[in-house]
Amino acid sequence: MSPDLFEHADALMKQERWADVVAMVSPQDLAVRSDPRLAWTLGWAHFKLEDYATAAMWLERAAELRPAHPMYLGTFGAALVELERWEEAELVLLRSLALRDSGLARLDLAIVYMRTHRWDEAEAVHREGLRLRPDCEERRADFEAFLEDAGRKE
Repeated sequence: MSPDLFEHADALMKQERWADVVAMVSPQDLAVRSDPRLAWTLGWAHFKLEDYATAAMWLERAAELRPAHPMYLGTFGAALVELERWEEAELVLLRSLALRDSGLARLDLAIVYMRTHRWDEAEAVHREGLRLRPDCEERRADFEAFLEDAGRKE
């Protein structure tokens, strides 16, 4: 892959120019099929443009190329959540969390459990996140929102 292509795409990503990334990176380019960074970049740009099916395809490719990369797995899981592909999302998000804890992956996993009426498992995901990072205000707020959704207060 041309380093210039990735660097240019990465610069556009940092400017949140999602449509420009999609226009610049050709899905037919061998580089996007063989470089996990470029596949992820294209997938994330599609995600931000709310084209979740295309995003999932490229984010899955990035995760296939780098199966031990928690961010690639986590963002692939997020696209699966948006597509309501609950079983696949659960497996991918669990793999991501097994590699590295992430508040976003935890939140997405809790959403999977809530949407599939597995409230106890959703609560356990939130509680584990708080156990790992008890001073994280964002996790505390996410848990409080969950309790409110569940019709409970703590």
